[in-house]
Amino acid sequence: MVDPVRVDPLRSAPPPPEVVGATAASQIRQQLDEASAAARPQLASDLLAGLDDAALAAMAVGEEGRAALQALDAALAEAPPAQRHVDGDRARLTAVQAEGAPDGDRQALLLDLGQTALDIVGIFEPTPFADLTNTGISIARGNWLDAGLSVLGVIPYVGDLGKLGKLPRLAGTVDNAIAIARADPGFAQQVRPLLQRIDGALDGVPLDSLPASARETVESMKGKLDEFFGGAGRFPEFVDGARHLDPVTGRTVIDAKPGATGGWNPTLNADRLEPDALYRTDTGYLYHTDGQGRVSRVEGDLQLGDGPRNTYQQQVSGREDRLPDDQGGHLIASIFHGPGEQMNLVPQNGNLNMGAWKRMENAWAEALKADLDVQVRIDPVYGGDSLRPTRFDVSYQIEGQPPATRTFQNRPGG
Repeated sequence: MVDPVRVDPLRSAPPPPEVVGATAASQIRQQLDEASAAARPQLASDLLAGLDDAALAAMAVGEEGRAALQALDAALAEAPPAQRHVDGDRARLTAVQAEGAPDGDRQALLLDLGQTALDIVGIFEPTPFADLTNTGISIARGNWLDAGLSVLGVIPYVGDLGKLGKLPRLAGTVDNAIAIARADPGFAQQVRPLLQRIDGALDGVPLDSLPASARETVESMKGKLDEFFGGAGRFPEFVDGARHLDPVTGRTVIDAKPGATGGWNPTLNADRLEPDALYRTDTGYLYHTDGQGRVSRVEGDLQLGDGPRNTYQQQVSGREDRLPDDQGGHLIASIFHGPGEQMNLVPQNGNLNMGAWKRMENAWAEALKADLDVQVRIDPVYGGDSLRPTRFDVSYQIEGQPPATRTFQNRPGG
């Protein structure tokens, strides 16, 4: 008899939409586990295509079903750029997961996350504090196995291997929280401090000393948290002119496509941008504004291109705060599809702009030409009410290289 849920990853025909119980949900997870990494995203998309909304809603209210939904989402998240059609599948899953989590479940999830943060600290930091605290939480919630593992962890050099066994479950808790937070800004505000605590704890994990399976779990958790806090994983599809709420920061996100000569985008060309907002371009660059509407950060994955130049805005950037030897400096250079509008321009010392800053941009361009990914974050830092930055704090990472940071004073030589 043919398994009605099983899908051959080499075929595109989805399974028939049948009632999905705990057994079928378990089969979905098993199929994803058995599939190769290359085949897994398309398999997840095919499996999801065979489930109607009623079946997904039924899965979302059961523990096994929610685990299957998380597994499907994790598989879709592994899709390469050529399979970005799965973004629609992920949006469908996110909505179902959010609707299927009642308030009681969300409160329990918040407790789970607090316990997860302590668990991670207890596993990787040689201190009894987290283990003893978590013992109390586990006993109060009736989790005697977890309590036993936490007590064991207080004893020096005993219990570390046992505690590593908790990592897959901890990763599942993080996945579930991120899925709901993407669709529910209120829950995202509640859960953000806990996710940030977990993210910070993972930064200190000695990956090289972990067994392969534990290392993969930690790297996966870290990647999903970085994706969520970085923006790409938490924003809906770009729609020019759209406004929506960022579930992580609570700020308004404004989607605005840069223009060109004769048709600049007035939203991006305003003398003052909206304060405490996020502006997102169709190329994926994310601009943060401070309380005075000045760009305080821009971040994104660089891409080679030929952005149009706005000579007028380059000449007036900074207005009365501009110095005689300043130029209108692009935060994201034109060679990286940087916008020509006012939003992307600041008064920058001409020697810096054409010297050390330009050399840094050239290094990024060479990396892109070598088909390497380049991620950047540029923070202009201002003094008082001035529109002219006093310095630029730059963080970037070129694929295959460690992260780098540089600080440029807004003066000759940097």
